[in-house]
Amino acid sequence: MTPDYLKHNWLHKKLLLRDLSKASKYANGLLLDIGCGHKPYLEIFSPLVSGYVGLDHSDTQSNSAVVDLYADVLKLPFQGEVFGTVLCSQVLEHLPEPWHALAEANRVLQPGGHLILSAPHIWNVHEAPDDYYRFTRYGLEYLLKMNGFEVVELMAQGGYFATASQRFSYYLHNHHRRNFISRRTTPFICALVQRVGLALDNIRTFEDETQNYVIVGRKLGKDTLPASRSGHDKEENRDSIDLVSIMSCPACGGSLVSTENTLECAQGNHSYHLVEGIPRMETEITARATETPNPQRRVEP
Repeated sequence: MTPDYLKHNWLHKKLLLRDLSKASKYANGLLLDIGCGHKPYLEIFSPLVSGYVGLDHSDTQSNSAVVDLYADVLKLPFQGEVFGTVLCSQVLEHLPEPWHALAEANRVLQPGGHLILSAPHIWNVHEAPDDYYRFTRYGLEYLLKMNGFEVVELMAQGGYFATASQRFSYYLHNHHRRNFISRRTTPFICALVQRVGLALDNIRTFEDETQNYVIVGRKLGKDTLPASRSGHDKEENRDSIDLVSIMSCPACGGSLVSTENTLECAQGNHSYHLVEGIPRMETEITARATETPNPQRRVEP
């Protein structure tokens, strides 16, 4: 396995983790991670919140055993105003109607809660055909404001040199690994190119040509979040989350009741699979729906 420091996407991950770590100061309350995958940001945010709920879609490209529920981000199966923080990293470009996802994030956030979002500006097509958008800083700011957020911080992950070196590393990785020699040498070339790009970027950064953005939005309204508690207090309460108690039926908004293998809408009109304790909220159970959705996750570029 290639060490992290030799990987073709080392610089992208380094800068993204840097800025998500900076944005973690806004995290509080119960956190919802939309498109959680393998929960790569759990170590950053978990000490700062009272609980961490990972949500993803089953139609993705890698398996993960840490997902708490599968659901459609455009119809989040949660009651309103139950989360203090919503994290959504490298997901927005894969949604055909991202503005609806932001509206849902706003709905489930408590007033004063924060959305921590990352999205690409200059990047290759990935996970085709489910790759729809790239975002300028102005587009992200507009989408957040249009959906009830005030923008409190925006960070660019590098500038021109970081972007150019990262794109060249992807080019080498994707197109010049066809024989034994190139497979052995390409990781070292990618490592060198990315470090030169980062060094040049530290000398002079042109953020209009960044590869990615992290943006933080605060839900408008009177702040109802409790005062921040110590990490010790949060650790004590992390395992006591009753997920079903804060969920709602995505079809009608009604409360849910769990049975051994299903989640039943209290109104009696809708039911969903409960597989090994994990809710599958994307598809209702019907007479014709006999197959269980494939539990696959999205892989970040």
